[in-house]
Amino acid sequence: GTWSQTPVLGAAAIYITTNPMDKNYGLPHHTGIVADPRPDENGRILTIEGNTSGGVGFNRNGGGTYLKHPKLSQIAGYIIPTEDPTWLY
Repeated sequence: GTWSQTPVLGAAAIYITTNPMDKNYGLPHHTGIVADPRPDENGRILTIEGNTSGGVGFNRNGGGTYLKHPKLSQIAGYIIPTEDPTWLY
């Protein structure tokens, strides 16, 4: 009951490789924390990412923590915390 296709505050977003030319296409490669689960008009949510770089995309060897706006299509699903996250609202 902890896997979902719907983002919620505090969930771990599991990213997949979306480039069909990449040998790792469809495989998980990164994780982040959902900071705002409400998609914007471009289908992006707000996440907190570690071990990455600023700007667009992800740097697997980055050295910082940044707010990111990934497309929902880049995310395979979400691991929902077992505690009810609504106490944060």
